[in-house]
Formats: sequence, structure tokens, C-alpha cells
Amino acid sequence: MAKYVGGCLCGQVRYEIDAEPIVGLQCQCRNCQKRSGTGHASFMAFPKAAVKLTGPLKYHAVKADSGHMASVGFCTECGSHVSGKSTGAPDLVPIMAGTLDDPDLFTPQMVIFAARANAWDRVDPALPKFPGMPPM
Repeated sequence: MAKYVGGCLCGQVRYEIDAEPIVGLQCQCRNCQKRSGTGHASFMAFPKAAVKLTGPLKYHAVKADSGHMASVGFCTECGSHVSGKSTGAPDLVPIMAGTLDDPDLFTPQMVIFAARANAWDRVDPALPKFPGMPPM
């Protein structure tokens, strides 16, 4: 049985992941704020080889601060932000924490782009915070 399973709101997109996440992040960049409609996005990055995604995803790409293209995968039916990909980390697959069947499996390890945080967006003060993207 997969260690991590989940999917979109309507159930058309599903995933199974047979690996532990490489990192758990809370991102406060403007792109994540706009995509999530709130102050930050919470996601985990997994090795691409361990992720099995099924269902219709539409990707939207934006240029990241690094110059790489970061793409967000949305369900074509319900619009849920499920996954992503980046030209800067082609062997990793980000999975949105809220799409897990058991979201308690998510453990944030750091906050990135904290310099762009909104004053009203409170994250765990014990987490390490980076003003931008830390070296990976």
C-alpha cells in the first residue's frame, strides 16, 4: 500500500506515493498566495519516480525568481491545485498537503519566501524561515 495517497476535490485526479517526502514546505511567495487564495501554500516534494498520478491535470507555468519555470497542476474539472513541477528540480514532484487523504501526514519543515508574508498570515513561529528560496 502507498504511504501517501490523495487527490482533488472531485476525485478525478488521484495519486499514490511510495516514498517519504524529501521536504515539507510552507511557501509565502506571491504566486502561492494567488494560487491558494490565502497567505501561503503547504506542500511536500517527493521523488518523481515514486509518484503515480492519474486523472486530468492542466498545468499553468510561471517564471520563478530563479529564472526556472514552475508549473502548477490543476484538476480540469474542479480546479483543485494538486501537484506541480519545475525546470529547476525536474526529479521532484510537489504535492499539495491539503490534497492528502490524511492531511495529518504533512509535517512542515520550513517557511520559504517569508519576506513576502502578509502580516495576517501566521505560520508556526518555531519553523525556520527563509526570505526567499534557500539553497537546495
